Amino acid sequence: MKSGPITDPELRALLHEIATDPRSRLMKLVTQGLDGRVRLQEPPISEGEPFLTRVERHLVAEYRDEVGRWLFENAKQIYLDAAKARSVAFQGSFAGWGEIRSFASLGQDRDRLLRHRLLDDDSKAALEGSRPTALDGHAARALAVASLRLVPRDSARNLTGLTSFLIGKRSDCLHELAQIVEHRPTDWYRSVAWQNIAFVHLEDGDLAASHARYLEAHRASEPRPEPLVGLVTTCLLEGDRVDARRFAVLLSELPRDDARACIGEHRQWLVSKLAGGGLALDARRAREIHELADEMPEAGRQIAFALLGQEEES
Repeated sequence: MKSGPITDPELRALLHEIATDPRSRLMKLVTQGLDGRVRLQEPPISEGEPFLTRVERHLVAEYRDEVGRWLFENAKQIYLDAAKARSVAFQGSFAGWGEIRSFASLGQDRDRLLRHRLLDDDSKAALEGSRPTALDGHAARALAVASLRLVPRDSARNLTGLTSFLIGKRSDCLHELAQIVEHRPTDWYRSVAWQNIAFVHLEDGDLAASHARYLEAHRASEPRPEPLVGLVTTCLLEGDRVDARRFAVLLSELPRDDARACIGEHRQWLVSKLAGGGLALDARRAREIHELADEMPEAGRQIAFALLGQEEES
């Protein structure tokens, strides 16, 4: 199997041919309905699959890892760009996404490719006009599923679930994320999967289910800010004064920059929920949260006042 750089002109020529061939199925596993409900533990796709074209078989046989990574990085970029606009994804360094390629960076790669004399005119024309499709959740999901079928990884499984959420398929999202925790993932991805399941329940207003899953996420790995932020939020909304303080203390003991960045992103989501009427508090609960805020460390106070639609009091 070849392991050359993604800028290999043969690889890009193959991708171009696949993208323009109406018979190609590899990049259309979702749009053509071949995935159905995605089985995330399915063995990787074989170069002998009967529905692949000759070019696709060559691509899978020679460039599996390279193409799998390329598909994942493109899906990740599209998802995070779309999710940021809709306030549904943590994106700071604490979230573990690694490098997030910018449109400018991809453009530089494209320009380097265009300097390869081995590219034919059609391939050059395709590259000159190529741009990732921003804010297109369906495109992100199609790319994530194709990446998963080539190189099964928990990162691709997680992204497949998140892109399902992005396009409004919440039951599919929960089903796909649940498959991660059921099949011996790393501690990190067990925690991440439980955290994302918890967030879906929080979005749906199921506080008990959300709290239970955030607790699983917290227990699954070394302390991470996202589950603790979720636990402080659910405890405040449920009126659990003791655990709200306890989890706020644990959050305040994490590296300060990570905790502050995570809380800042969470506050943006809370603001959007309040603006949309999704977190209406009755007067009694609002009063309880305000009183409790004075008893909590700074990390907890920030979340409490965000729930109240206020800036933290000085």
